[in-house]
Amino acid sequence: MHPLGTLWIAIALLFSGELSLARERVAGRVGLTPCTSLIADATSGLKAGRLQARGTHHSGQDSPSRAVVASLAVASLPESRGMAWEHDRFFQGYSQEKNLAILIIDSNPAATRFIGQRNFGSRGLRPKPGGLKECKTLKEGTFRGLVACQPKLFSSMEAWQRAMWQLNAEGFFVVPESDYLVVDSQNRASFSDYDVQTVVSLSQRRDAFTEAMAEEINAHLGIDMVQHPALDQYALRHQVGLKFPITVYYPGLQPRSIQSIEEMIFIYNSLGLSWQSLWGGLYR
Repeated sequence: MHPLGTLWIAIALLFSGELSLARERVAGRVGLTPCTSLIADATSGLKAGRLQARGTHHSGQDSPSRAVVASLAVASLPESRGMAWEHDRFFQGYSQEKNLAILIIDSNPAATRFIGQRNFGSRGLRPKPGGLKECKTLKEGTFRGLVACQPKLFSSMEAWQRAMWQLNAEGFFVVPESDYLVVDSQNRASFSDYDVQTVVSLSQRRDAFTEAMAEEINAHLGIDMVQHPALDQYALRHQVGLKFPITVYYPGLQPRSIQSIEEMIFIYNSLGLSWQSLWGGLYR
């Protein structure tokens, strides 16, 4: 990240009350120790009561997280992130209208060719349901962009067979002669859905994703692309882990891209989320 971006992050952390993180960011990343004393002096003023960002309400335009998000790299084109162009525009407008920070995990670009399509050959199509987490979308070949459950994805044949039994119990089947494509009881193959990492209310500085929000989003998209709760809400999220890049939709900004754990930590802290309670046990 550019040094100016680092300084913006330090300033944003300062205004959100994260003095120690601001010092660490500047001293460790930029090497400008005089800045840490400036941060300390400014913070003493904040503690005196002139400014207290923690516990106050912000819009996206004046939130302490805005500078942190703005310092990230601009996200790549929607189709390269596995998202339809019109859906990308919707999420930009939705974050602005609702004053939300929306984080969506980038997916397989090959899946975009199936969004809005009803069939692929003799098979129907559907967005990938939450029950297929252990299966992955293919990146090459005839069925690229569709979900398959290949034995090589598992640690052993026994692990793969256990996964197959679970899939069968949930109404899914594997077609070995078609690259182990997964189909449901209606012979529908699945393409990548949109995996939401988290949605944060910028006015309340807390997790805001709900089932009702998912239904509202899907209604606007005209297809059920959001199939399950946000990853941060998963009780077993540590078994799933984090995957980068993650695109950030934020009011008044072009979509941005989180590409590392370090960037993720500072984004979470600036948004008022507890990184330690959510992911600290797995990523430090």
